[in-house]
Amino acid sequence: MDKTGCVPLVCIGHSMSYPGNVHKFLPQGSRGYNCWGRVLNKITGEFINDNPRSYDRDSCNLTNLANWTVEGVQAAGAETGEILGVLGDSEINGIINNLNRNQYLIAMRVNNEGAYHYMRYDNNAWTHKYGGSGMLYRLDNITPNDDRAWAIYNGNPFTGKVTIPLNEEGEQVYCQPYTSKTWYIKVTLPMNDSCCILI
Repeated sequence: MDKTGCVPLVCIGHSMSYPGNVHKFLPQGSRGYNCWGRVLNKITGEFINDNPRSYDRDSCNLTNLANWTVEGVQAAGAETGEILGVLGDSEINGIINNLNRNQYLIAMRVNNEGAYHYMRYDNNAWTHKYGGSGMLYRLDNITPNDDRAWAIYNGNPFTGKVTIPLNEEGEQVYCQPYTSKTWYIKVTLPMNDSCCILI
């Protein structure tokens, strides 16, 4: 939450709905896709709930996750996955301004318990989905470098309103599960796939 009390995210739909249109439903079986499934969906058009290839919770750190991510996107059909590492906001914006139609970005973080989370940049927005939440979120005027982007929120897909969860006493509970720095990967798809528009 920022100083004005606003949450820097917008809920853009339930996992069963396309962003921006909560009345158009996805194919059956898409309810269970997670953040990794969202990263791969740009390449495959499929919705999965899985981990990156070679994922091992005990050895999950940013270096290993980056390597597993590149291996996974290339196995799914990407031409390349380029590990960019930590970037400042101005560097991110420079890369975004130079993305080709067949490229998109991945942001990722991990915690000390081997959990990970991804965000995806395409169609002029950073979006992400927590595996169990069912909600698809768009960052609003922040980048994935901002810790607030990685916190857990409640979202209403019909109004777009995002709120901080409350405990049993009605107090806001700000949960920040991913504690690492944010690393970035640039994914390049084969040119013949660049015309596809996938969420």
